[in-house]
Amino acid sequence: PILQGLQPDPLAICTRQLTTGIAPLTITPFPGGIGADVRCVDLRTLSDDDVAEIRVAWITHLVLRFRGQVLDDDALANFSARFGDLDEAPGGFKTEKYKT
Repeated sequence: PILQGLQPDPLAICTRQLTTGIAPLTITPFPGGIGADVRCVDLRTLSDDDVAEIRVAWITHLVLRFRGQVLDDDALANFSARFGDLDEAPGGFKTEKYKT
């Protein structure tokens, strides 16, 4: 697989979190407009508290950017499903877990 061996960008996921697992996620609004950067989070291993905080940021800022993530189809589907039911793409689901 293309993603095999890739690791998240340590500039996007805080170095402290990578070494200790305890860095809080940070949300930085974009200057002068909608949107925010979300950092210090690995989208593959979100806690319920992280999801709640991301949901509030999404409602508040409308657009969220998560830099440096390395997600395969399953990880992306798992992350997305934390925010609601998934719609089937025209080509169908690429992951067995979310097939209808």
